[in-house]
Amino acid sequence: MKLLYPAMVTEEDKRFFVHFPDLEEAITEGETLEEALCHAEEALTLTLEGRYDEKQQIPKPSRHLKNVYWIAPSLRAQFAVLLRFARDDAPLSKFARALDTSWP
Repeated sequence: MKLLYPAMVTEEDKRFFVHFPDLEEAITEGETLEEALCHAEEALTLTLEGRYDEKQQIPKPSRHLKNVYWIAPSLRAQFAVLLRFARDDAPLSKFARALDTSWP
């Protein structure tokens, strides 16, 4: 499963601005669309890692939005977020037992 968040892009004064509707603090920009989308991946990754480290809520990505770009965070961030979603606030030990493994 790949974790994708919708990003909205606007162009203003020959620059491209990107923001994520689900993560209001995740914003970035670039001189070209390609640069802005590359920066968007970095901004999304940093935002998700920050929320994960601070034990803040991480919203599930909105679906059925139109005229957006779908951005994936780093694989490390995807794994951490998907694990949190799967655990559903259950202790990690309970999740490990369900996978028939142990957790130190």
